[in-house]
Amino acid sequence: MSLDFHYTCPYIDRSLDGLKSDIDTNLTDIVTECCPLLPEFKLNEFIKPYVDSLYETFLDSFETVRSLNEDMRSQADTQINTLADEKEQLLEDIRILEKEKQDLVYDMNDLRDQIEDLKSRNYEG
Repeated sequence: MSLDFHYTCPYIDRSLDGLKSDIDTNLTDIVTECCPLLPEFKLNEFIKPYVDSLYETFLDSFETVRSLNEDMRSQADTQINTLADEKEQLLEDIRILEKEKQDLVYDMNDLRDQIEDLKSRNYEG
């Protein structure tokens, strides 16, 4: 048994896929606004190291989240399996107690019959 929740890695991967482009777009907009006369080839040359650096910084954060998600999923799976095992043990305990109850009811009915039999013998004798 395991956690019934979709894996988050594909969502993280999709977010990472667009991240570098988003960083590039935002830095391009900022630098273009600050330096509108900067030629495009110089602009791209200027922002590339910053785009790469920011991407690596964010990538580390995303990977930390991915690792944390994996740890949480593993812990949830462990807890779910422990609870499933406990449930099975409790169900087995219930089966045993039900059997013991049936045996006790049988014994009780047998004792009632014996008491009735003894009472009837005392009245006869």
